[in-house]
Amino acid sequence: MSASLFISANFGFGTGSGEGTDPSKGGGKGGGGAGARISPIVLIIIQEGEVKVYSLAKKALLEKLAELVPEALSRLGIDKPKADCRK
Repeated sequence: MSASLFISANFGFGTGSGEGTDPSKGGGKGGGGAGARISPIVLIIIQEGEVKVYSLAKKALLEKLAELVPEALSRLGIDKPKADCRK
């Protein structure tokens, strides 16, 4: 089984400066900032010649992965745990 996760990365930068109106406080004040965002978009799973594409953009990542875990475990041949594991 092969799995690939595709992500979207966004970056933003901004700066600004100004002189102000009060000459006693000096001029040339400025500031700047930056930001970044990384979001998962698509999970692609290839197994035994079958390709499945799962969109992660519409749901939260953990919620979507929780939906995929049972199917992935069954494809790997791992059975569900029994209701009472203490026996």
